[in-house]
Amino acid sequence: MKRVWIILNRASRAVGDDWEAKLVAAFEARGACVAGTTDFPHQDLPMPHELEEADIDVVAVAAGDGTINAAARALEDWSGTLLVLPGGTMNLLAKALHGDALPDAIVAAVTSPPAARALPTVECGEYRALVGIIMGPAARWVHAREAVRHGRWHRVIRAVRLASLRTLSQAVRVREGTRRSKGYRAIFAHPDGDALAIIRVRAAGWADGVRLGFTYVTGTWERARGIETSSVAEVTLAGERPVFALFDGEPVYLPPDATLRAGKTRLKFVTTKGSTA
Repeated sequence: MKRVWIILNRASRAVGDDWEAKLVAAFEARGACVAGTTDFPHQDLPMPHELEEADIDVVAVAAGDGTINAAARALEDWSGTLLVLPGGTMNLLAKALHGDALPDAIVAAVTSPPAARALPTVECGEYRALVGIIMGPAARWVHAREAVRHGRWHRVIRAVRLASLRTLSQAVRVREGTRRSKGYRAIFAHPDGDALAIIRVRAAGWADGVRLGFTYVTGTWERARGIETSSVAEVTLAGERPVFALFDGEPVYLPPDATLRAGKTRLKFVTTKGSTA
């Protein structure tokens, strides 16, 4: 690392006011120059030509998975590498690349030159997920999760009630051969090498719906009741209405006949797993 650009999301409760100074100090301790910073989303993400003009070789993103996804999309055609640092709620991508290490330990563990690799993705049209996609009515629990994350407790009960009702009154279906599947309350797809790992979740009653929402808020889908798992090359939706989905936590509506496929990034990501303390 010679010249670094830092992207922070101070809207994330995990990123403190002193993070920029601490990260600058960590990079300077490695002999790297921090040539610029971006406070996203208050400032626009840097574009590849800007980084090339500034001779940047590493962009460090300290944020949640949604901001990391946005940065990776913006820099997909850039020739440098992206360093993911934990700065969100669950930090799933940071853990996959660096284990449970803290940001300063990750910076200290980056090799010279950095070890970097492309990452598998879940892709659907213009959308892409590095961590995973949640589709179906249970994805509506995102509003309850955000209320909890921001400490807006007066909104939590209302969000839980609405999410529970939608979870039990709606369903998402996929195509299985020439037939539509039975209805699921949620379908979770995440990259699995050259394939997609699919988790399909049922919920039979109100109690199961609440448990399902709790597993989403806590990030433990694999503990939900009534799950079915499979590994596929692609999966096609088979509904009649647009499907609400979360790509790395960011909400979108998918066409009712959308197809999800496995993909891979062109951008390379720094990995230190096995090297951090």
